[in-house]
Amino acid sequence: MQIDFRKADGIMDSTVGKYFIVMTTRNTVPRLYYFNALFDHRLGGYDTKNVAAAAAEMTTLFLPLGTRNDRVLLDTVPNDHFLEYLAGVNVETAAPLTKGEMASGYAGETWGWDIEAERRLESAGATCTRPGFEIVRKINGRQFCRGLQDLLGLGVPGSSWYEEPGQAHESVVRSKVFPLVIKPAFGSSGRGFILINGPDDLTAALYKKIEHLFANDGVIIEPWCRRIHDISSSFRLDPGGAISNVRSCRCAVNDRGVFYGVYCGPDPVIDKWRDGLEPAVAAAAPLIHAEGYFGPVGFDSIVYADNEDRESIALMIEINGRHVISDIAHALHCKMNRRGPALFRFINRRHCRALPDNYGLMQTMFRNAGIGHDQVIPVTPLRVYDRESWKIPERNGFYISASSPEELSVLDESVRHILSGI
Repeated sequence: MQIDFRKADGIMDSTVGKYFIVMTTRNTVPRLYYFNALFDHRLGGYDTKNVAAAAAEMTTLFLPLGTRNDRVLLDTVPNDHFLEYLAGVNVETAAPLTKGEMASGYAGETWGWDIEAERRLESAGATCTRPGFEIVRKINGRQFCRGLQDLLGLGVPGSSWYEEPGQAHESVVRSKVFPLVIKPAFGSSGRGFILINGPDDLTAALYKKIEHLFANDGVIIEPWCRRIHDISSSFRLDPGGAISNVRSCRCAVNDRGVFYGVYCGPDPVIDKWRDGLEPAVAAAAPLIHAEGYFGPVGFDSIVYADNEDRESIALMIEINGRHVISDIAHALHCKMNRRGPALFRFINRRHCRALPDNYGLMQTMFRNAGIGHDQVIPVTPLRVYDRESWKIPERNGFYISASSPEELSVLDESVRHILSGI
């Protein structure tokens, strides 16, 4: 198949059979946004008690995704002047839906479709047009992803799906390749992964852990790859099969493999692997649409090195039938009208001890360190209300921009040092 991807402002335009990739357009129907951050936890049946408070705070992350004509449901109360601050640095946002206000005539838009999100949006008056919940669950499962990998020749070489614990045990025992990673049917950001470094790890306790993963359908077992880069590709699939908002960006991941941010702007890493990323989107989209799914889609790829340090790319190692963080990062990058490199990153609360509760004090703190007022923009509130007091959010989002990748790296390190208070 010959695919002609024409570049325009970082978004791809292409015709692939009856599937048409179109330019991004402003929504004609106002939207009511709701970031249900517990979506992945609920799919996997994970306990949400310890993360419920942080998930409520994350509802503010959808503010930059909309325009002033849109609304956002918030599960937390941000501190005063948060929206005024964002407007002052030219970040247009949706407005929070106020108590008693009904969003009649608005289209519901959620992080990922589940029954809790639909109830919240419909109770506020929004119209929810969505794929079936079982379809959403299927698309987000690793079994479906593994099936597409087989059809398209993608994923990590040597990856296999197992539906029975005995089959999984036998595969691990007979393996000549280590390390191996075992992944549950549902989950994200490495949740539930089991790493097996070699035969000495094959203990009775390990087998019990593996059996526990089968509570949700099955597991993936594949060779553990020495990652060099993590890449997120995303697009929107409409009910008729048209594809829009196609883009790929590099993710920021720490040494433990935990995601903490997204790079925006020109990126030679993306340019190097674009010829693989773009056809993968074009090939996967009609297969996902054929299942009855429509809405936001993301999939992850990795660039990895073999024992001789030769680089390869494993395309579409994960599929997400939901929004991805790069959607928010891209919206910020466009609204800030940036052309150079930027990083949208998270810093957790224990590393933000010196974060002021006042935007003027924050700007003074950065200015005293030689950082421009629009180079570091907090896109989560400085404080949120937690039952009886104001506190620093569990996860704090910052948009950091610079004139070069080298400057961006130095600036990011300086910001983390300043906010740590050490």
